[in-house]
Amino acid sequence: MSAPAQYTPFDPLILQFVELKEWLLGSVGLSNDAMHINVGLALYLGMLLLFRGRGGLWLPLLMLVAMSLVAEVFDVIFLLSVKSPVSLAESARDVGCTLAWPLVLWAVLAHWRRRGLPG
Repeated sequence: MSAPAQYTPFDPLILQFVELKEWLLGSVGLSNDAMHINVGLALYLGMLLLFRGRGGLWLPLLMLVAMSLVAEVFDVIFLLSVKSPVSLAESARDVGCTLAWPLVLWAVLAHWRRRGLPG
């Protein structure tokens, strides 16, 4: 991947992110949607383990939302810098795929906590 002719100070970070994402998609062989689903779930579970309840259930979810939005901003900046079309619907779909199962898991864990069940 070559650097665009016009760039911002954030480009090295954005280029590294895009290259990592493309490498993952190529190496694992999953579709873009499947990759978003798996990465979102893995990050949420990892943050739940990292915080071990200190941030409740909300902090890991909010961090995942922030990371997902930052990733989409990086994608949009990259696409604009290489003069590619940007689809906000596709970005919204990516965020939705990333957050879908973590939101389900959050709802189940929150329900269990309210009921006094394990979790």
